[in-house]
Amino acid sequence: MPSKKRVTKHTRAPRGGRLIRCPRCRFSTVVFHFSWSALGCSACNAMIEKTKYEDIGIARDYPLGFHPTWKVWTLDPDAIAR
Repeated sequence: MPSKKRVTKHTRAPRGGRLIRCPRCRFSTVVFHFSWSALGCSACNAMIEKTKYEDIGIARDYPLGFHPTWKVWTLDPDAIAR
């Protein structure tokens, strides 16, 4: 079960990436660094501040798939419900 903690200024991404979720549309994606203050969501096109994103966990712990339209790694929608 994904955790409900937020990304903070101390959040770090491991070598394999960290899975984060947009608070607006609940779309999950993988990031490999946190050297940004806001990130545009690939699904809803909203600009979201870093501290608003939900930190799901280390990417290798979840089934991921490559989304061909948005060209990002995201949760496999067939394996885990958003």
